[in-house]
Amino acid sequence: MLVKNMSEALNRVLHNTRTKPIISMLEDIWVYMITRWAKNRLKLHKFSRSICPKIMSKREKESDLTKY
Repeated sequence: MLVKNMSEALNRVLHNTRTKPIISMLEDIWVYMITRWAKNRLKLHKFSRSICPKIMSKREKESDLTKY
């Protein structure tokens, strides 16, 4: 299921690329992946906690519920 969702997301992003010749298509895919990795790397460098924000919010919600 996870692989299917990942491939569908990639197909959605690269929809216009599929009409190009193979070399141009591969270059577009490469540029997309490199820019995505660079954005994620920048987000990671800005991150200062040891726990991810979504996990931290879930943990806070669960700890609030245990008070009762």
